[in-house]
Amino acid sequence: ERQQIGMRLAARLGHDRLYAADYSAGMDFEAMFAAGQDNGQTGLLARLEDLRARIEADDARLNRPDVTVGQRLAAANQPEFIALHDVYLTLAQLGSVDDPVGANEMTNWWG
Repeated sequence: ERQQIGMRLAARLGHDRLYAADYSAGMDFEAMFAAGQDNGQTGLLARLEDLRARIEADDARLNRPDVTVGQRLAAANQPEFIALHDVYLTLAQLGSVDDPVGANEMTNWWG
């Protein structure tokens, strides 16, 4: 991904160190859910509620001091955990052809 490309490029350019930088671009969930409601996308909204509940359950199970990094990585690579990435594709569908709020938010998020 981007980090791997950046590290390889830095090595080719002869840089002896890299500095981490993070930019937090939040998602406008309120706008996405409003667009879903305005466009009668009740099926998508129900799917998102199911995904939210599953994500929160996994978060509660894995983000504890007694869970090791190895255990977290192993869990994150299980098919049922990877399937939770569908949340992004589901969010991207919220809105309309004329106002694709979800697609715009996902474009901003994944940049």
